[in-house]
Amino acid sequence: MSVSDDSAHIREISAHQVLTVPVRRRWLLVPLVAGLVLCAVSFGWQRAKAGGWQPLSEQLDSILNVDNDLSVLNWLTTSLFLLAAVGALVLAVTWRRRWWFVAAFLGFVSLDEAVGLHDPLQKAVERQLDAGGVRAVGVALLALLAGVLVIRFLLSLPRPAAWRLAAVAMLIALAAVGVDALGPDLTDDPGRRLEDWYIVKATLEETCELCASVVALDAVFVAALFSRAIPRPVGKGGNQPR
Repeated sequence: MSVSDDSAHIREISAHQVLTVPVRRRWLLVPLVAGLVLCAVSFGWQRAKAGGWQPLSEQLDSILNVDNDLSVLNWLTTSLFLLAAVGALVLAVTWRRRWWFVAAFLGFVSLDEAVGLHDPLQKAVERQLDAGGVRAVGVALLALLAGVLVIRFLLSLPRPAAWRLAAVAMLIALAAVGVDALGPDLTDDPGRRLEDWYIVKATLEETCELCASVVALDAVFVAALFSRAIPRPVGKGGNQPR
């Protein structure tokens, strides 16, 4: 089967036929519900601290603090993204090479959740935009080009998986940019991190990232269902097509 024939075959596969396995996908509700409960607990924990309550244990405070990179909520999100990245890697090796890009993206997001890579990158982009002129235009053109490439890439994937990956990208963008746009940036002012607005923003950001990690895992799982319905194609010379 050629690459073009394979793409046509993917489009002809009924999403209903592939996705009629709701029982198998219900396990995704477990990390989602657990994460949302942790979000609520972390929010209440921070609000109590803002009201003057002193935690009985610094270690417990560390793992429940929604603004701490070592919190149990952050590690749950990191682990889910990592699991999704591993799943995409398996798909790249066993089914479609294009899933290497998904694996790399999800792996980067998982690493970012663990060590906070996006903060220096975001500040570097903001400096270029603030500089104006050629630099700002260059950044805008690169962003436009990246957007076009991402859209083309998503169109090459099975539609249910593509929609889920698009939702992942939007949730991550909302967490990284949209939430920050809701109010003043208090990240560099530790003395104001117990203010109500900062707690709300931090909780919203973590909630968006949690939901993105679960949707990413669902996207990989859906693609795995397609891989079972569509045999691994062989291109010219016996090589696996992209």
